[in-house]
Amino acid sequence: MSHVRNSLTILLLLSCTIACAQSAPRLTYLSGRLDAEELAELKTIAPNVDFLVDPAPADALARAVEIDGADAHMLDASLLAAAANLRWVQAWSAGVDRYLEIEGLRENDRIVLTNMQGVHGPAIAEHVFATVLALTRRLPQLAAAQRSGDWDRNVTPIIILSNAMQPARPSFASVHHCKQHHPP
Repeated sequence: MSHVRNSLTILLLLSCTIACAQSAPRLTYLSGRLDAEELAELKTIAPNVDFLVDPAPADALARAVEIDGADAHMLDASLLAAAANLRWVQAWSAGVDRYLEIEGLRENDRIVLTNMQGVHGPAIAEHVFATVLALTRRLPQLAAAQRSGDWDRNVTPIIILSNAMQPARPSFASVHHCKQHHPP
Protein backbone atom coordinates (compact mmCIF):
# COMPACT_ATOMS: atom_id res chain seq x y z
CA MET A 1 0.00 0.00 0.00
CA SER A 2 2.90 2.39 0.64
CA HIS A 3 3.74 2.75 -3.05
CA VAL A 4 0.12 3.66 -3.73
CA ARG A 5 0.01 6.27 -0.96
CA ASN A 6 3.26 7.76 -2.17
CA SER A 7 1.89 8.18 -5.66
CA LEU A 8 -1.50 9.51 -4.59
CA THR A 9 -0.17 13.05 -4.47
CA ILE A 10 1.19 12.73 -7.99
CA LEU A 11 -2.07 11.26 -9.22
CA LEU A 12 -4.04 14.00 -7.52
CA LEU A 13 -1.78 16.67 -9.02
CA LEU A 14 -2.24 15.18 -12.47
CA SER A 15 -5.98 15.10 -11.94
CA CYS A 16 -6.11 18.71 -10.70
CA THR A 17 -3.70 20.05 -13.31
CA ILE A 18 -5.75 18.74 -16.19
CA ALA A 19 -9.06 19.59 -14.50
CA CYS A 20 -11.32 22.31 -15.83
CA ALA A 21 -12.50 25.11 -13.53
CA GLN A 22 -15.88 23.51 -12.78
CA SER A 23 -15.44 19.81 -13.53
CA ALA A 24 -12.55 17.49 -14.12
CA PRO A 25 -12.42 15.52 -17.37
CA ARG A 26 -12.45 11.74 -17.22
CA LEU A 27 -8.94 10.33 -17.22
CA THR A 28 -7.70 6.77 -17.54
CA TYR A 29 -4.69 5.42 -15.67
CA LEU A 30 -3.06 2.10 -16.63
CA SER A 31 -2.03 0.49 -13.38
CA GLY A 32 -0.29 -2.65 -12.26
CA ARG A 33 -1.88 -4.85 -9.61
CA LEU A 34 -3.95 -3.10 -6.95
CA ASP A 35 -5.98 -4.76 -4.24
CA ALA A 36 -9.57 -3.69 -3.60
CA GLU A 37 -8.60 -1.38 -0.71
CA GLU A 38 -5.94 0.41 -2.76
CA LEU A 39 -8.29 0.84 -5.71
CA ALA A 40 -11.07 2.20 -3.46
CA GLU A 41 -8.64 4.70 -1.89
CA LEU A 42 -7.46 5.90 -5.30
CA LYS A 43 -11.03 6.27 -6.57
CA THR A 44 -11.91 8.36 -3.52
CA ILE A 45 -8.96 10.70 -4.01
CA ALA A 46 -9.30 10.95 -7.79
CA PRO A 47 -12.98 10.37 -8.64
CA ASN A 48 -12.50 11.52 -12.24
CA VAL A 49 -9.93 8.79 -12.95
CA ASP A 50 -10.84 5.39 -14.36
CA PHE A 51 -8.28 2.74 -13.47
CA LEU A 52 -7.36 0.07 -15.95
CA VAL A 53 -5.91 -2.41 -13.44
CA ASP A 54 -3.36 -5.02 -14.49
CA PRO A 55 -4.87 -5.86 -17.88
CA ALA A 56 -3.45 -8.46 -20.23
CA PRO A 57 -1.08 -6.81 -22.75
CA ALA A 58 -3.60 -7.30 -25.60
CA ASP A 59 -6.36 -5.64 -23.55
CA ALA A 60 -4.12 -2.70 -22.64
CA LEU A 61 -3.17 -2.29 -26.30
CA ALA A 62 -6.85 -2.37 -27.34
CA ARG A 63 -7.59 0.47 -24.91
CA ALA A 64 -4.33 2.37 -25.45
CA VAL A 65 -5.97 5.43 -26.97
CA GLU A 66 -7.89 5.97 -23.68
CA ILE A 67 -4.79 5.98 -21.46
CA ASP A 68 -3.73 9.37 -20.00
CA GLY A 69 -1.29 8.02 -17.38
CA ALA A 70 0.48 4.71 -16.78
CA ASP A 71 2.72 2.72 -14.48
CA ALA A 72 6.08 2.60 -16.27
CA HIS A 73 6.42 -1.17 -15.92
CA MET A 74 3.19 -1.60 -17.91
CA LEU A 75 4.64 0.09 -21.02
CA ASP A 76 6.29 -1.35 -24.08
CA ALA A 77 7.02 0.24 -27.46
CA SER A 78 3.78 -0.93 -29.10
CA LEU A 79 1.59 0.38 -26.25
CA LEU A 80 3.51 3.66 -26.22
CA ALA A 81 3.02 4.10 -29.97
CA ALA A 82 -0.73 3.41 -29.69
CA ALA A 83 -1.33 5.58 -26.59
CA ALA A 84 -1.93 8.91 -28.34
CA ASN A 85 -3.31 10.58 -25.17
CA LEU A 86 -0.60 9.37 -22.80
CA ARG A 87 0.84 12.35 -20.90
CA TRP A 88 2.31 10.86 -17.71
CA VAL A 89 4.33 7.76 -16.86
CA GLN A 90 5.14 6.92 -13.23
CA ALA A 91 8.16 4.77 -12.33
CA TRP A 92 7.91 3.12 -8.90
CA SER A 93 11.66 3.21 -8.42
CA ALA A 94 14.15 6.06 -8.23
CA GLY A 95 15.94 4.95 -11.39
CA VAL A 96 14.28 5.41 -14.77
CA ASP A 97 17.06 4.39 -17.17
CA ARG A 98 15.40 1.10 -18.11
CA TYR A 99 12.19 2.93 -19.04
CA LEU A 100 14.05 5.46 -21.18
CA GLU A 101 15.13 2.51 -23.30
CA ILE A 102 11.50 1.93 -24.40
CA GLU A 103 11.46 2.98 -28.02
CA GLY A 104 9.77 6.35 -28.39
CA LEU A 105 9.61 7.43 -24.72
CA ARG A 106 12.81 9.47 -24.61
CA GLU A 107 11.92 11.34 -27.81
CA ASN A 108 8.33 12.13 -26.83
CA ASP A 109 8.05 15.67 -25.41
CA ARG A 110 4.36 15.37 -24.49
CA ILE A 111 4.99 12.60 -21.93
CA VAL A 112 6.29 13.37 -18.43
CA LEU A 113 8.22 10.54 -16.77
CA THR A 114 8.26 10.78 -12.98
CA ASN A 115 9.94 8.59 -10.39
CA MET A 116 9.84 7.87 -6.67
CA GLN A 117 13.23 9.39 -5.80
CA GLY A 118 13.63 9.72 -2.05
CA VAL A 119 10.47 7.80 -1.16
CA HIS A 120 12.32 4.66 -0.12
CA GLY A 121 15.14 6.55 1.64
CA PRO A 122 13.91 6.11 5.23
CA ALA A 123 13.28 2.37 4.80
CA ILE A 124 16.68 1.86 3.17
CA ALA A 125 18.41 3.82 5.95
CA GLU A 126 16.67 1.69 8.60
CA HIS A 127 17.68 -1.48 6.75
CA VAL A 128 21.32 -0.40 6.50
CA PHE A 129 21.44 0.54 10.19
CA ALA A 130 19.83 -2.77 11.23
CA THR A 131 22.21 -4.75 9.00
CA VAL A 132 25.30 -2.97 10.34
CA LEU A 133 24.10 -3.59 13.88
CA ALA A 134 23.34 -7.26 13.18
CA LEU A 135 26.70 -7.88 11.52
CA THR A 136 28.83 -5.99 14.06
CA ARG A 137 27.07 -7.75 16.91
CA ARG A 138 27.25 -11.08 15.02
CA LEU A 139 23.54 -11.72 15.41
CA PRO A 140 23.39 -14.34 12.62
CA GLN A 141 26.05 -16.46 14.39
CA LEU A 142 24.37 -16.01 17.78
CA ALA A 143 20.97 -16.93 16.33
CA ALA A 144 22.45 -20.07 14.76
CA ALA A 145 24.06 -21.02 18.07
CA GLN A 146 20.78 -20.43 19.87
CA ARG A 147 18.88 -22.64 17.40
CA SER A 148 21.39 -25.44 17.85
CA GLY A 149 21.42 -25.08 21.62
CA ASP A 150 25.13 -24.22 21.68
CA TRP A 151 26.83 -21.45 23.59
CA ASP A 152 29.94 -20.31 21.79
CA ARG A 153 31.82 -17.98 24.11
CA ASN A 154 34.17 -17.09 21.25
CA VAL A 155 31.49 -15.22 19.30
CA THR A 156 32.27 -11.67 20.25
CA PRO A 157 31.10 -8.42 18.73
CA ILE A 158 33.19 -6.79 16.05
CA ILE A 159 34.43 -3.42 17.22
CA ILE A 160 34.63 -0.79 14.49
CA LEU A 161 36.71 2.24 15.26
CA SER A 162 36.53 5.34 13.15
CA ASN A 163 39.78 7.02 12.09
CA ALA A 164 39.23 9.62 14.81
CA MET A 165 39.23 6.90 17.49
CA GLN A 166 42.29 5.00 16.26
CA PRO A 167 45.72 5.74 17.74
CA ALA A 168 47.79 8.18 15.72
CA ARG A 169 50.32 6.56 13.40
CA PRO A 170 52.89 8.47 11.39
CA SER A 171 52.20 8.40 7.71
CA PHE A 172 54.85 7.50 5.17
CA ALA A 173 55.09 11.17 4.19
CA SER A 174 55.82 12.27 7.76
CA VAL A 175 58.38 9.48 8.24
CA HIS A 176 60.04 10.40 4.96
CA HIS A 177 60.08 14.05 5.96
CA CYS A 178 61.74 13.21 9.30
CA LYS A 179 64.44 11.17 7.57
CA GLN A 180 65.32 14.09 5.32
CA HIS A 181 65.99 16.38 8.29
CA HIS A 182 67.54 13.82 10.60
CA PRO A 183 69.76 11.36 8.80
CA PRO A 184 70.64 8.22 10.75
